[in-house]
Amino acid sequence: MQYIFGHKNPDTDSICSALALSYYYNNKNIYSKPFRLGPIQPETKFVLDYINISPPNLLENVFIQISDLPYNTPSALNSSSSLVETYKQMETEGIRTIAIVDNDNKILGLVTMKDIAMHLMHGDFYEMHSTMENIKNNLDGIIHCNYNEEIKGAIPIIASHSELMEKGIKLSPDSIVILSDVYAMVEKTLDSKIKLLVVCGVNSLPIEIINKAKAKKINLMTTSKDIYRVSKIITRSNSISTIMRTNNILSICEDEYLNEIKDMFENERYNYFPVVDKNNRYLGLLNRAHLLSPTRKKVVLVDHNELNQSALGIEEAEIIEIIDHHKLGGLITHLPMSFLNKPLGSTCSLIYEKCIQENINISKEIAILLLAGIISDTLCLQSPTTTDYDREIVIALAKKTNVNYREFATQMFEEGDNSMHLTLEQLIKKDYKEFNIEGERVGISQLFTLSCKRFKQEKESLEKELLKRMNDKNLSLILFVVTDILNNGSYIYFKSTNPSILRQAFSLKNSPTQGFFVKNLLSRKKQILPALASSFIKY
Repeated sequence: MQYIFGHKNPDTDSICSALALSYYYNNKNIYSKPFRLGPIQPETKFVLDYINISPPNLLENVFIQISDLPYNTPSALNSSSSLVETYKQMETEGIRTIAIVDNDNKILGLVTMKDIAMHLMHGDFYEMHSTMENIKNNLDGIIHCNYNEEIKGAIPIIASHSELMEKGIKLSPDSIVILSDVYAMVEKTLDSKIKLLVVCGVNSLPIEIINKAKAKKINLMTTSKDIYRVSKIITRSNSISTIMRTNNILSICEDEYLNEIKDMFENERYNYFPVVDKNNRYLGLLNRAHLLSPTRKKVVLVDHNELNQSALGIEEAEIIEIIDHHKLGGLITHLPMSFLNKPLGSTCSLIYEKCIQENINISKEIAILLLAGIISDTLCLQSPTTTDYDREIVIALAKKTNVNYREFATQMFEEGDNSMHLTLEQLIKKDYKEFNIEGERVGISQLFTLSCKRFKQEKESLEKELLKRMNDKNLSLILFVVTDILNNGSYIYFKSTNPSILRQAFSLKNSPTQGFFVKNLLSRKKQILPALASSFIKY
């Protein structure tokens, strides 16, 4: 699966492009899912509600998890399975360790091929703990009387009934007796209360013997195998639960992270560990070899290409593709990838272009998502980042969806303007990004609003919030850019170790004051960042 997501603090273009690109890939039969790295903003929520689409799931990180590893997925067996059945299953699947589970598929223990071999060499050959079904299958037997599915008891050594009497061997209700097809001996044995009688060398018995076993409620079985063979192999019918390892079984949940369980492998002497789901149900077996070449999550980044704007653990992921319209951010990848970067007004414009080039039919819902992403990022085609191609796409999408894009934009911006309902701290975090400019850490938050009155009134509180964030993040400069959609410009609130940077960047006549206004300043990417970069070079 491919994980598709935009940047932290996602805006409308970031969310819409992730959804649209997932649609594109799934139409090409490449399984992909869109995700988000932060909360859905009111403007974006309006768009998703408009077309009745659920928001992408929140993605906390892309660190390598156990679920990403190619661990073994051999069959598991029930604890009542026999030794011989377990051995055959392991031989068939070519494995040396097998999991034993209960009826809910939860781990009870582990058995290795060595465990079975050691038991067959050194185990107790005179104790049975099995089931009638296991014994029948192992001996190719026929059950004539069955009163106890579980068979647990001892196997006395008896060659004849007279020997039984001479040696003083006492039969008990738990005795499991193996006899040849000497019917007189069989009848004498049935006089005692025993658990199971196995008659060797025959498949059928006289009705009198069967009726006697029924009257005594004794389990009765026949097998065509001779008594010598049966005495050698009957204990292979024992349930695997008699030898499985149950102590210190360390199960690993598939959601755990690789870097958190590596130490466990170093400290434990066992080679295999059961993998379970969050409900402790068995999934497979993990061994040390699986850690040597872990499978990375396959990710596609949209609307960003900088490490500090991406998901936690991005260094451990395999980046398949980046589609973005921002400047390059120095992201280093492990392998070559596809990279699409053009100076357009929106990432959604790039995804529209991909769909058109590859003849992907764009549904009405996806068309509205693309339209919303472009309108949002270009401020309804007013931003200096807007290109003629963006305008062509908007007109084409508006026609396809029968949506008046100007009215749609007004509704979007009105729904998205929640500046009166959030705290100053929340507003600063809402669309906040960090950049490295000439070796200096710079934070820029931008808010698009229809009313800027509040910020003029709370100027001092805003300055304190900016100072706190600058110190917490160890920044040289932090800007809170309040973009006035109606008046086509931005008010800038700031804290800086060198305010002269701003005077130079925005061509101010005097030293900057809190909330200074810059006409036609709308784009962080196209206007603010280049202006700051030029100013930092001079200072």
